[in-house]
Amino acid sequence: MASSLTDIEQLNDTLAWAAYQGFQKTCEVLLKAGAHPTLLALSEALSQGHLALAEQLLEAGADPNGEGPRVLSLCALTGDIPGALLLLRNGAIPNKDALTSASMEGHIEMVKVLLDWGANPWNEEAINYAKGDQDIEQAILAYQEANIVQRLIEEHQTSEPVPFKRHRL
Repeated sequence: MASSLTDIEQLNDTLAWAAYQGFQKTCEVLLKAGAHPTLLALSEALSQGHLALAEQLLEAGADPNGEGPRVLSLCALTGDIPGALLLLRNGAIPNKDALTSASMEGHIEMVKVLLDWGANPWNEEAINYAKGDQDIEQAILAYQEANIVQRLIEEHQTSEPVPFKRHRL
């Protein structure tokens, strides 16, 4: 096990390098030796498409919402749907940066995934970047409408029932 902060920092740096390379067994050894499953290591694994390794890091405690650049935003920027879904299933929060990144790059399927997982369809930055891309504009508009309908249903369920009156024509 690593004994000093310098040793742990070296292990963490080596873990990030091994994650980038896709060396899953090496990462396993480094984690057992005391390396921390950092956001950098997780980002490196995902940037190279090493999903099994990214999952290993998440299981070892990597925080998909950790300090620094949001790894979900990086997946959104590149349109990496499998990586984004892995992160979302492991607790990543679909924040405004991720939705903005996907909109900015024209990744319609990623926009839909993020909205399905709870990204705010009222995100002004995402809407501004979507202008001119009809598919993304329509996707965001559809989620805005669904959001309004859901709010109305929820408000109606918590209020007193409104009696129905028939009107004669």
